[in-house]
Amino acid sequence: MPSIRAVSPSLGGTLVVCLGLAHPAQAQSTATLPPFVMERLEVTAGEGPLVVGGAKLLDAGALRTSLVGHYEHNPLTLQGDGERLSLIRERTTGVLALAWGARSWLELDAHPPLLTQQEGAELSTRRIAAPARGGLGAPRLGTRLGLMSREQGAAVDLALDLGVLLPSGTGQALARSEGANVSGRVLVGGRLGDVLASLAARRKSKPS
Repeated sequence: MPSIRAVSPSLGGTLVVCLGLAHPAQAQSTATLPPFVMERLEVTAGEGPLVVGGAKLLDAGALRTSLVGHYEHNPLTLQGDGERLSLIRERTTGVLALAWGARSWLELDAHPPLLTQQEGAELSTRRIAAPARGGLGAPRLGTRLGLMSREQGAAVDLALDLGVLLPSGTGQALARSEGANVSGRVLVGGRLGDVLASLAARRKSKPS
């Protein structure tokens, strides 16, 4: 039967799926993609640039809501038997981010799932289960702890960001993993003249 192996892309890269096809007389079943979250765009729910992030927390009691839409062209391709096929040719995703300053040193955030729409090549004759053309993304819950603040006299802003991507969403739309994904980031931010700089170091777990 056909077998499919997905290779995870880096941010902004293209996902290549390696396809191995058995002899036609034995290939009676339909191959399916393994469950994974294809989305790589991370939106900062709290203070700072939307897609860069920062170490400065929201003020206590402050609420921030952000809505971002983004488009990808040929983000997922299929390769096998010397051919290359756009499994997903067009993909449009809406990302909603909510953040609330619970304390001056504590920020809570949530990314509720939004609809993803995608179009790709016709795969019915290739014994490959095509991804769903739409669905809900996996929700994310997070917290950010402020460790140092420039407003309190420190040289830089320093924060610890912890988040979990829940095993929910539409699996056939490549928006759900087998288990929860836990990630942590150490964020450092400061100002260099008129430029606001930010640095992040990340640690991400495998799905549990």
